[in-house]
Amino acid sequence: MPYKPALPPDLPRRFRRFAGARDVYGLDAPVYPDREGSPTFQLAYTDSGPDTGGPTLVIIPGGPGLASVIPYATLRPKAVASGFRVVMVEHRGVGLSRYTPDGEVLPKDSMRLAYAAEDLLRVLDRAGVERVWLHGTSYGGELAVVFGALFPERVAGMFLDSTWRGLRDEARIREHKRDLFLRGRTDDARLRRAAAKVRLVLERGLASDEEVASVVPPVYEFLGAEALDRLLAARLAGRTAEWRWFSGLISRELDERMPGVMEADPAMEIFYRESGSLPPDGKPFDTESIWAERADRYSSYAGPPVDPDAALRSFRWPTVLFSGERDVRTPPFVMQEMAELVPDALHLTLQNAGHDLLRFRAQEILAVERAATEGGTAAARRAAEEHVTDGSRSPLALVGSAFTGYLKTREVLARPAAKLALAAGAALGLAALARRSRA
Repeated sequence: MPYKPALPPDLPRRFRRFAGARDVYGLDAPVYPDREGSPTFQLAYTDSGPDTGGPTLVIIPGGPGLASVIPYATLRPKAVASGFRVVMVEHRGVGLSRYTPDGEVLPKDSMRLAYAAEDLLRVLDRAGVERVWLHGTSYGGELAVVFGALFPERVAGMFLDSTWRGLRDEARIREHKRDLFLRGRTDDARLRRAAAKVRLVLERGLASDEEVASVVPPVYEFLGAEALDRLLAARLAGRTAEWRWFSGLISRELDERMPGVMEADPAMEIFYRESGSLPPDGKPFDTESIWAERADRYSSYAGPPVDPDAALRSFRWPTVLFSGERDVRTPPFVMQEMAELVPDALHLTLQNAGHDLLRFRAQEILAVERAATEGGTAAARRAAEEHVTDGSRSPLALVGSAFTGYLKTREVLARPAAKLALAAGAALGLAALARRSRA
């Protein structure tokens, strides 16, 4: 029987009310599903919305290492309001599914895509759900494909959001980033200017290659080309505060554990063992060096449990793929190739968007997905024409505009004339105060 899961002792107090919500449950699952007599651990999951016989949406987060219960606490009600019953599974080794009954973190050798797929199946059986619509984001898309290959009878349809096929795509993705950010091979004049500044930062030794390769892509992806160009201009001018903030933020995301939210270790074992990364090639702007620096913590690459291309070709259910036009982690050209493998798949690329469309463009994505459950990819296409916008008023676009405006202001205030005007204004103000005090 499901039960209310025990909360990890190190879960921050501010998260405990989300983890203890009514739609959060736990069950005992085997650490090693393919071994007789395996020890068990607490596998947490959520089951939100009424069971009315309508479609059930299983949302699988990215990572591996991103939790389900807490990060998606505000998104699940939106999906329920769109007409879905929503099920999520807290990934093994993460959050409320992190520990054995003895309080030990799950071992790295229990981190496998096939095991995570078995966890999904176990929760669906416990929830009494026969067939589901899977939404997999980033790594979650890889897991969705594996689940579809292993348990096709349980899949009604699939939504793949900002995902890839693992190592086979990685060399081209690395070169795509170099084309954009180092060589400036793009029609976007702002991005060409930014690429020229990237080369100057590297040539002048103002930041290491790894730091530049870790900061530049996400700034572009989330804030846009103009914000990136101005950030690089500030770095070249010696104004380093914003650059250092971004660098620290990205480093913390990779290396610091945030209990209940992002816990890369041990789940990243799946990335290194089954998704894969390339060794550094010694050339400038090597985004693979970020992963290579941490590779000695995990197993060597062994390959995925199923051939992703063969799996995609075998799917016979409605499939919609979502890309963000600025996504450089899983670029649209990779997802278009995936879409071409799936019979009658629909691939949508959203403007003014990067990685992870469900979290950042939820209402648009959910409208398309709800239509797909009623009329397949043809209905999803019509819904996209009606509901998907150019993204110019999306939260990310507004944040990008605000940050660009902030950098513009900083740039103006850093000019000598502005400094002189500020000093003169301050002097006049002090003089006025002095006159008032004497009056």
